[in-house]
Amino acid sequence: MKQRNSQDHFDFIFSKSGFDNINTDEQGHNNILNNLNKMLKPSGYALINFSGKLIEPYVITNPFQLFTSKEIKPLTGKYTPLTKSINHSVILNDPDLFHFFNTANPNDKTSMISYNYLWRKNTPELFTITATKPNQYLKKSPAYIFHHLIKCGGTSLAQAIQSWFKIEVDRVELSGDINRFIKYKLNLLNLSSDTCIVSHFQYDGVFLHQRYPELVANKDEFKIFTFIREPLNFRASHYYYTKNDEWNTGYSLKQVISNDANLISKLIPCNENNFREILDRYFFIGIVEKMQESFDKLAELVHKKRIALPFSNRSEKDDQLSKLSPEFIAEFKKKNYLDYMIYDYCLEKFNKL
Repeated sequence: MKQRNSQDHFDFIFSKSGFDNINTDEQGHNNILNNLNKMLKPSGYALINFSGKLIEPYVITNPFQLFTSKEIKPLTGKYTPLTKSINHSVILNDPDLFHFFNTANPNDKTSMISYNYLWRKNTPELFTITATKPNQYLKKSPAYIFHHLIKCGGTSLAQAIQSWFKIEVDRVELSGDINRFIKYKLNLLNLSSDTCIVSHFQYDGVFLHQRYPELVANKDEFKIFTFIREPLNFRASHYYYTKNDEWNTGYSLKQVISNDANLISKLIPCNENNFREILDRYFFIGIVEKMQESFDKLAELVHKKRIALPFSNRSEKDDQLSKLSPEFIAEFKKKNYLDYMIYDYCLEKFNKL
């Protein structure tokens, strides 16, 4: 067969002989490997039989097999070995090992063995750098950002919106290296309307307006949405979620939520003077107490199909919340006045949709 007709022609090549009678010089070995490479299609397989002389306790292998074992590593970009190199002791103890003695010389205890190696020619991969970007022909805007406020139904929401968008998780909690996380962020130029960034944005240095100021400045290109919870329910849910943490063990719900007032305002973050301006940056704010209704409204706004929400990451609860006195609740609302101003404004915006 002429070489020009056999280029990338075969899906499978196997050897009938064990390459016993070939020149042992490097050029001869290279010729065999090069011919295999030329004849095999990408993703094609080569099953090569090797024979060798067995002299216990040693295995004297075929010189071509030794050459290919050495050379196959530099060719890992072209081939994947599917048969591991076999330990000599394993060969000797293999009950299925095919071998025969040289009958012409009964005193010669050398036996001949035969075994196979399977390789697969790799499929060429696209270049890392190409003339076009993967999202070049996708609709560029708006891209979406889900500001996942903790204990506001975000885990269930994140699971659901995976059927709408390609999710890009950008959470410092999952980075493993805070310095690297702060240094490197997602390239917003690569986002499209099929993309949604999901993050808590809840620490100083990585608040939403700090990490991606472009999002705030370009409301037409980037649509930010979040969900918010009634402040007492929010604090209770957070308490039960962290109840088994070392810092929280042994404290009652009442003790924990009596401290650190206006936690929601610290997560966004905002104050009495700018909370309306900050919340107006979001094109949609859902209400956890109206979760399915909120999610259905979001579906309409992003032109996606409605989905029945799953319920995930629910914390085990007792009856402490239901036993809080009206006096304590009134005092809680007084201390957390800013969180209630935020929540009431979100309700007002939601009811206008």
